[in-house]
Amino acid sequence: MELRDDTSESRKQIVQTFYDSYGWKKDSSGHYQDEVDFEDSRLATYPYRSACHLRVKRFIQSEGDFLLDAASGPVQYPEYLEYSRGYRKRVCIDFSIAALREARHRLGEHGLYVLADITRLPFHSEVFDAFVSLHTIYHVPADEQADAFRELHRTLKCGRSGVVVYAWRRSPLFAAGRMLSSAIRSIKRAWLRQARAERLVAPALYYAPHGWRWIVTTLKSHHIGFDIRSWRSVSVPFLQRYIPNCSLGRIVLKGIFWLEDQFPHLLGRVGTYPLIVIERRPQEKNMSER
Repeated sequence: MELRDDTSESRKQIVQTFYDSYGWKKDSSGHYQDEVDFEDSRLATYPYRSACHLRVKRFIQSEGDFLLDAASGPVQYPEYLEYSRGYRKRVCIDFSIAALREARHRLGEHGLYVLADITRLPFHSEVFDAFVSLHTIYHVPADEQADAFRELHRTLKCGRSGVVVYAWRRSPLFAAGRMLSSAIRSIKRAWLRQARAERLVAPALYYAPHGWRWIVTTLKSHHIGFDIRSWRSVSVPFLQRYIPNCSLGRIVLKGIFWLEDQFPHLLGRVGTYPLIVIERRPQEKNMSER
């Protein structure tokens, strides 16, 4: 369920409550509720989903001292572990205590765990060799999302890059996906009410993605170097509706992945989920020091 409230703190509380009480709880098969509700877990789509997760690694430093995982969640997918494989430490920040407990369970001593807000990172400037922030900033209050981008940029070392996976408010290519997503969630909520004894009922979740023009204007106005590419051009409702769970589905998705690689900027703009590469360039450092 998408929800908008009147104050930033109440919006943040909505997101925190969602993940502490529901999103990072596991169902009877061991899957997080977040994945059950918001991902297509069929076998035919797995190679595509996995390849998109690994696409992130192309745009960050392969090794270093510290990788920031901003709003890390439980580091839920195996591919996520690859981002920090060459790093001394993965610094997981989240304001969900449930997320950090799960992340510690997966990462152990390789991780550092900080309860924090992405809009007010408790770190000095230029301390991270790279960062990832996946499906997070569009859950930040709309008027504070620029702060999240600025904080990620501020804590990044000069000459390095990080990745934000975002979602467009309206995807020009698959605008109907939003309507279908709403219908699917309504059906799920009805089913959940019938299965209340076996499963948790999803609380509200705040969701406020901006459009392409807002991202471009905001990042330019704050002198943040960026490149907008495709992370995943098709939405979960698109996968569920149009991709069959068979070898034909895998072939179609292989073609879609190829198109995303061939036309990353076009599909990054018109697809559903952009991959925003944030870079800390020397001239940006000079401007921030003025």
